Amino acid sequence: MSIARILGVVALTALGAVIALPAVAQTARPGDKAVEGLIEQVEKSANTFQKALDKDIKKATVRGAQGEVDVKAFLEDFKTSIERLKERFDKKYAASAELNAVMSYADGMEKFIQSQAPTLKGRSEWDEFKASLNNLAGAYGSNFPNATNPPRRMNDLEIQDAAAAAGKNGDNLKRELKTVFGKEDKAGIEAAEGSIEAMHKAAKALKSRVDDGKPASGEAVAFVEAVRKVDASVAGKTLPAKAKTASDGIGAAVAKVEQAFNIPAAKAAAAPAT
Repeated sequence: MSIARILGVVALTALGAVIALPAVAQTARPGDKAVEGLIEQVEKSANTFQKALDKDIKKATVRGAQGEVDVKAFLEDFKTSIERLKERFDKKYAASAELNAVMSYADGMEKFIQSQAPTLKGRSEWDEFKASLNNLAGAYGSNFPNATNPPRRMNDLEIQDAAAAAGKNGDNLKRELKTVFGKEDKAGIEAAEGSIEAMHKAAKALKSRVDDGKPASGEAVAFVEAVRKVDASVAGKTLPAKAKTASDGIGAAVAKVEQAFNIPAAKAAAAPAT
């Protein structure tokens, strides 16, 4: 192997090591428009399944863990739960509870389908429905079937508001830096100002991407990392009331972004030994 090729392999290995160790993990998060499309697909595949399901099954009464179940009534309730999810979802409400209800009905149907022969009419359509519901559940940090977490989501507006709140509180904190560091500590003030400016820029970038309905997991991570640098810039300082209020406001904003993008929260620093 030539020297040039060896150096190339070494460089790629080093680059891979850097890429493999991000400071903050990130999770893709579909925007509201994408979620609306996923809900539409769930509704469509559910209707296809119900049309394909064996007619005798639709008329049957089956015994389950909770007693006898009228399949026709169950399917009507199932359909209603999906319609309610579609109706309730909007920019101000993510309809997590409604999706949880859909998943609960679907879980009951899944148990029944799995107890039947694989040749059951509608079985293949049910598998298609499961795939669409799993895709939707993924947008809420969950999965189907056998959900490991209940569905939970923050819609675009909440993230936009969080980014805006972080910027506003950053400005407030910046105005209080002289009371935090003292007028003489110019280096400390300048470093904190730089961190706040970087956070402000990251918050604007995050808000802009979400506003445009574009994927924003990278911008979310950049914002979280910027906030952590702001925290580090004032670490160990006793914050006066106004500065603490601003700092707490930034913390509340970043907590929402961390939750929305499934970013692990930073661990609190251990108290110094006495």
